[in-house]
Amino acid sequence: MRSKRGMKLIWTEGVALDDATKVLTAELYVKWYELYLVTKSSVAIINFADLEKHTQPAQSAYCDHVPNPAVVERFAMNNGHTIDPVFFEVCTGRWELEVLR
Repeated sequence: MRSKRGMKLIWTEGVALDDATKVLTAELYVKWYELYLVTKSSVAIINFADLEKHTQPAQSAYCDHVPNPAVVERFAMNNGHTIDPVFFEVCTGRWELEVLR
């Protein structure tokens, strides 16, 4: 699976796609420019700005090239999406290392 610019996407082996499943992930790359919503038949771009309406007061949706994992989780839950587990671990680690420190 690849992004619109041809980069591999983070994808956990064993994550099954059926007609109803939409999985949120990102590129397997050092910087993220957007997120990706993968279905059985398509790969759609999710801009970081799309996360904004899922923030809590005084909470950032993203910082630089890193989305806030709490907001990513809320975005997915509010829209009925699944989050790729490896993507979520990497996202959480990047937030901790690049934003919170």
